[in-house]
Amino acid sequence: MSLRLASVPYLNAFPLIARFLMEPGAGVEVTTDLPSRLPSRLAAGSADAILVSSWEALSRPDRQIVPGVCIGSRGPVLSVRLFSRVEFGEIRTLAPDPASMTSNALARILLSEGFSVEPRLTAARESLAETLRHADAAVLIGDRGMEEPSEGLHVLDLGEAWFDLTGLPFVWAAWTCSGSPTEGLTETVNEAAGWAGLGANLERTERSEAVLAEALRRWPMDEGRLRSYLNQVMIYGLDAEMEAGLDAFGRALQRHGLTEAPVSATMSR
Repeated sequence: MSLRLASVPYLNAFPLIARFLMEPGAGVEVTTDLPSRLPSRLAAGSADAILVSSWEALSRPDRQIVPGVCIGSRGPVLSVRLFSRVEFGEIRTLAPDPASMTSNALARILLSEGFSVEPRLTAARESLAETLRHADAAVLIGDRGMEEPSEGLHVLDLGEAWFDLTGLPFVWAAWTCSGSPTEGLTETVNEAAGWAGLGANLERTERSEAVLAEALRRWPMDEGRLRSYLNQVMIYGLDAEMEAGLDAFGRALQRHGLTEAPVSATMSR
């Protein structure tokens, strides 16, 4: 039976699944869905691993991160931002992005520790403009978070704010499974990341240009912006520094009561 993987559908995840999509038939089946929907696939046994929000892995004792691979950033991430119609220290109501537990939890941590506010949560609307008629601020992630116009608004890049607060990188998502990852799963997802060779801490390969071209075909946008984002902003190798950032986020989740479970970023809990 093939290895069944499920991933978030965003541009930043593409380098980790590109091999399976560009060279199908290698015993790996990949589907994509919103991050909020992926955990149910793992729970139901319809996926062997999910590329999902780090909050899911940190807050569930039965989940384990596959070592070596992540979606991370060190400093500005560009695609996870908080948009506010008031100064950050004046935010009283916040509309979370319904697709991401990690980004929403991070926004609440940063507003509390960086600006001493703990806003009441309210539902997001169809558009940012409509949301901000009912809330002071909103979190947007993924492709929309990167491309949403921000004229006239106060904008907080959550990756940059986390780095300013902690001096550490941030892990937005990781391959996560139930129980210990098999050797085959670990090898497969790490080889796929190396095959694409994108990100700030992976070595370029002969296929990197083809992966960039395919990404540009799937996400039509300014080529220079896409190249910079996937080559320089994103981090796909889960090294010791990234693990330290993950551990710090786990401790912050506990500190703010955003998870009831003991948290750890170790790869063999």
